[in-house]
Amino acid sequence: MKKLFIACLLFISMLLVWLWFYTKDENVNGIIVYRELSEIAEKERNINYCELLRGATLGDTAQIREFSTMDCFDGESAYTHGEYIVDLIDIIGDDIFISSMRNVGIDDWSHVRSYIYAGLSYGKYSRNAGDNKKLECGDLYSFSKKHAKLIKYFELEDIITMMLKKTNK
Repeated sequence: MKKLFIACLLFISMLLVWLWFYTKDENVNGIIVYRELSEIAEKERNINYCELLRGATLGDTAQIREFSTMDCFDGESAYTHGEYIVDLIDIIGDDIFISSMRNVGIDDWSHVRSYIYAGLSYGKYSRNAGDNKKLECGDLYSFSKKHAKLIKYFELEDIITMMLKKTNK
């Protein structure tokens, strides 16, 4: 009976260790990446999502372009990917992000614009943000001032104005 108890305890311990290491979200330079997005990118495009984001946060223009134009997400995962793009922009700044997007085609440009809009609409700058991400109108306003070049480049002025009006209600 004692051996069975020890065997069960050992099995449960190993299971917990496996769950801890293989199902945990990853922190990439301050961005908490949900494991599900990593798995989608791996399955759909054979890409290590976190490594690509890590390179992008370090300013690698090819990795910024590849990460931002990635087209393998839909639904909630697309909104979350948009949040990560907005976080990436906060880290690297407008100039580096825009220079990375200079040679993308119109379809990719439009796709990135949609991701940014989704990231702003449903991320930390949105009215829909979770309890620990309460929206302050000033946060979105500050974002729009800090990233004025980006907003102009991706023609987001009307969207930002609309979002600011909603937050003032």
